Amino acid sequence: MSFYWRLLKKSEGITIVLFDKAENILKRITFYDKHSKRIQKTLSKEERMFYLKDIKKDMAYFRTSYKRANIWVDISGLDIVQSSLKVKEELETYFRTCSNAQN
Repeated sequence: MSFYWRLLKKSEGITIVLFDKAENILKRITFYDKHSKRIQKTLSKEERMFYLKDIKKDMAYFRTSYKRANIWVDISGLDIVQSSLKVKEELETYFRTCSNAQN
């Protein structure tokens, strides 16, 4: 992971973390068969618990890396359009803040 952050520090881009609750992330997961065809899958209670545990584990693992991002956007419960508008709004605020700091 340190190589990744060294590379990011060299770039002049903006890093954005999209944050959502594990339960909402699980709702957006899609499954595919061995031929990469999308399949409809209803998760059992055990499968649901497994995936939620795995998602939460990933969120905890990456949390320290996420703290280094320029912008955090909480998209909990938002659809794709609402999420993109919120990201746009956060970017505009970020640029406005950077512009004011330079003046």
